[in-house]
Amino acid sequence: MRFAIFVDGSNLYGSIKSMHLKVPEYQAFFNYIFRKAVEARKVALYSDVPCQIELRRVYWYAVGEMDVWNFDDPNTVKIFRDRLSRDAELKKKYCELAGRKLQNGDQSMVMQEASEILLHTARSWYDKKVSSLNGMKSFYHAVQRDTDFIEIIATARWKLDVFRQSAIEKGLDTALAVDMIAQQDNYDVAILISGDADNIPSVKYIGNHNKVFGVVDFLEGYPPERQGRQSSHHLKSAADFVVPVYEMDLIAQRIAEKDKVLVDAI
Repeated sequence: MRFAIFVDGSNLYGSIKSMHLKVPEYQAFFNYIFRKAVEARKVALYSDVPCQIELRRVYWYAVGEMDVWNFDDPNTVKIFRDRLSRDAELKKKYCELAGRKLQNGDQSMVMQEASEILLHTARSWYDKKVSSLNGMKSFYHAVQRDTDFIEIIATARWKLDVFRQSAIEKGLDTALAVDMIAQQDNYDVAILISGDADNIPSVKYIGNHNKVFGVVDFLEGYPPERQGRQSSHHLKSAADFVVPVYEMDLIAQRIAEKDKVLVDAI
């Protein structure tokens, strides 16, 4: 019986962070997930019939690129000024900041200052996103370099709203869903680490092609506690079985450890 694990990288990161954990070695982590999945599958089947079982591959989907902005380009400055003049919410927020700074400035001076504050704020936020993405790339490179069965697929993109300093992840779910179908000849059991019910159509498709599907459920505390960043109820309902992964079991097995930085920040 061949297993493959499909990982929504953002969901995995959020699950580990919500439990205030850090994972020193991801090959050991995914081997643990694999063992728990085998146990859960046997329970679902009520069977102890021996068979050859192997983890074929871990497909880990991640952000690989983001929108590019050049804040030194005069056209960018113009874009920000135009957006500020047209967007009532931005105008109110940044003109209030500029007004407090200038105090007695006229309207044109306030608008100029507001534009500069917005541009500076957006540049600082953007630089942090660039640094974050570069750090993620280095991390993924190290993970793949140190293992022989984890494949990092950096296919997602951050769609940036630099005006409101927010990012939306695009393309990850689509790539994961497509590959679950495209790779179906390479596995018998697919294990999904994701909280997104959008994957249900793919799950149903592979089920109709005699594949078995399980979903990982990250839970805080000890068994049988049912708390934490759990997977989508609809996704679990569509699965053939659920793989419960408990925070304290990860620690007891030395698969993960408490992240002191995150704990101290609470």
